[in-house]
Amino acid sequence: MRSPVPQVLLMPDLCYLYFPKEFSSVERVVLKNSWQLQIKKANKLITLSASVKDDLVARGIVEDSKVQIIKPVVSSLFRPFNTEEKKWAKEVLE
Repeated sequence: MRSPVPQVLLMPDLCYLYFPKEFSSVERVVLKNSWQLQIKKANKLITLSASVKDDLVARGIVEDSKVQIIKPVVSSLFRPFNTEEKKWAKEVLE
């Protein structure tokens, strides 16, 4: 049964498909079944890369139009320390 509220699913990767030996057989079954159910329910899928989107579409898991790529963005606040900041951090942490 579909929800009257639009559903969006974030699917960052397909690790359980790429690296199945890293998961127990139970984990693989649970992941596969839960993802399939959630994908059916979702109005849109968000993924972080074109390669995951392409894989989802190529495997027939989802239609191309249902997937949106939203790349992670880092704020300009996150940058390497300048010389003064490095000096300050070294003093504080010692």
